[in-house]
Amino acid sequence: MNQEFKSLCYQLALVVVTTAVLLSTCVYSDDRVKVFVLAGQSNMEGQAVVWLSGKDYNDGKGTLGALLKDQSTASRFAHLSSDYGQGKPRHDVFVRYQPENRDVKKGPLDFGFTAYEDKQHFGPELQFGHVLGDYFDCPVLLVKTAWGGKSLYEDFRPPSSGGATGKYYSLMVSQVKEALANIHVDFPTLRGYRPELSGLVWYQGWNDGVQPHTAVPQYERNLVNLIRDFRREFAIPDLPVVIGELTGPWVNAPPEWEKLRSAQSATTSIPEFHGNVEFVPTRNFVREPNNSPNPGHGHHEFGNAETIFLVGEALGRGMLTLLQKTASSSLQLTLPQDYQVVQRSRASVGHIPIRGTAPTGALIEARLRSEGLADTEDWKPVKVQYTAAAFAGVLEAPAGGWYQLQVRARLGDTLISSAAVEHVGVGEVFVVAGQSNSANHGEKKRSTITGRVAAFDGHYWQIANDPQPGASGKGGSFMPDLGDELSKKFDVPIGFIACGIGATSVREWLPAGAKFPNPPTIESRVQKLPNGEWASLGSAFQSFVSRMKSNGPNSFRAVLWHQGESDANQKDTSRTLAGGLYRQYLEDLIRESRREIAWEAPWFVAQVSYHVPGDEASPEIREAQASLWRDGVALEGPDSDALTEKFRERNGQGVHFSEQGLREHARRWFEKISPWIEKQLQEERRR
Repeated sequence: MNQEFKSLCYQLALVVVTTAVLLSTCVYSDDRVKVFVLAGQSNMEGQAVVWLSGKDYNDGKGTLGALLKDQSTASRFAHLSSDYGQGKPRHDVFVRYQPENRDVKKGPLDFGFTAYEDKQHFGPELQFGHVLGDYFDCPVLLVKTAWGGKSLYEDFRPPSSGGATGKYYSLMVSQVKEALANIHVDFPTLRGYRPELSGLVWYQGWNDGVQPHTAVPQYERNLVNLIRDFRREFAIPDLPVVIGELTGPWVNAPPEWEKLRSAQSATTSIPEFHGNVEFVPTRNFVREPNNSPNPGHGHHEFGNAETIFLVGEALGRGMLTLLQKTASSSLQLTLPQDYQVVQRSRASVGHIPIRGTAPTGALIEARLRSEGLADTEDWKPVKVQYTAAAFAGVLEAPAGGWYQLQVRARLGDTLISSAAVEHVGVGEVFVVAGQSNSANHGEKKRSTITGRVAAFDGHYWQIANDPQPGASGKGGSFMPDLGDELSKKFDVPIGFIACGIGATSVREWLPAGAKFPNPPTIESRVQKLPNGEWASLGSAFQSFVSRMKSNGPNSFRAVLWHQGESDANQKDTSRTLAGGLYRQYLEDLIRESRREIAWEAPWFVAQVSYHVPGDEASPEIREAQASLWRDGVALEGPDSDALTEKFRERNGQGVHFSEQGLREHARRWFEKISPWIEKQLQEERRR
């Protein structure tokens, strides 16, 4: 085995995972996804060869396959591949990479996240992902933003360097934002986890090195500016950054290349980068061209698998060094989340929760930024309670938003660290529950026009474009339109906690053990008892109250209940629920949910029993719903049975709403909710 490789392995105490761990069976210690950006040019794209052989690949010398066949090296690489070039996907580490002018590649860590169409190549992400995956008890996402033949001087030129901002700098930033925003769409198994941008890796330099009179003299300045601008873009002032040394097909490079390497290393001497930027040497990882699959490709490290493996290993270990340095000395926020809406406690104010970790005893200060607030607003101390390094407190804030929340930690006069959340709102929050027309079963997806409507599924917040997280279905809902109307009316952000489950009976929403004489059409959430009665299993109820409690007491304005179709006029009449029992069970649900969450949450109950033309209403169910209004158990919601013909899907033949129906449904909810909110605000102002 190469002595340098042995030495590196001993120094780094390499720990290799030999079996993949399926995400679906993991129990993680927190709900974060640690996100790392891997940026650069072609060698970050991935040029290492897996199993290719023949004359075009120097008979397979220096490939991963050759390393696996060699008994002296096989054990070090066994975690990467099985026989015959099949990878061993790692299901707790994920990769997202969009090659230029091609579709996004996304999936578990494996071969093939390169600019090539095959799975016969890999880049530094492969071993980097294993190093980080072994370290964390939560999932890891690697976002690659790498394109061949790109310079820092021009293509990645950051805004602070002046001149035209590089196309690929802008593309890097936009792709990272896209990855963070769509993590639960790109990787459905990560639903319920929140992304946390945790580091940047920069491995680039070749195209600047061939411009010794222009690009090389500016390299240090441009790299410093790139780090600053990237951190500013994501409001993470001390984001860990690892800089990989320009490798190249040599150890002792020509003078202009040595100047570039020196410029890369010199960035760590910037005072603000102390302890949060790491330079990683890589020059000694280059292998001989005649022992590599691409002897003529010095600019691609000859495609040597061992070289790229060692680069990924070193970059990963460099990142761990930074993470371990900053873990004990930096401020990390867990609340609020981006796009979180806090229910205002009075007409003009609300209280934003601020939670995270910091050195025990650090003074926590916060301030808000927005177009409506003065830039000179002072930092305010946040009264927090510490449990070890974890702290919790609240910041009183005016109704409105979106705000940027800035938080910092100080020990005496020394600023330790700072963090920010880009979108936080103080406004109105609603829980939406019931069956399909309370969820995502509309004929066309809707999106918020104001951009001030957000949705929460019990774990994370996001902009409320359909489908709404936390509810069943993949189509449209009335929530984006309703949120826009409410936001325009009251000039605050609007939040929805969507809980609807398609085709559910009120019987399925009851607490566990609640009994009833006849079953609903769908029996998966109920059970038959030995005495012939039926009982709810309580799964929908538990999920429902858990969502209502997830943001604390009085954390939403009201519940919007839209359900009844699955209890009315069933084809199998033995499944139909009598109106009196519907009233009883819905009242039980309201009262039991209030008891569980320990406060008297208002409920709006809509009139809902429509199926199709010819079966447009159930007088019994409608009367049961209306009786709850008259008796003061609930507030009056819209009459959605009146929405027929063009307002229903399939040209009026279906039960779900058409696009026009979704807009009209939202308008009718607005007509019921808006006057009531105005009354609540008036009462709050008088207190």
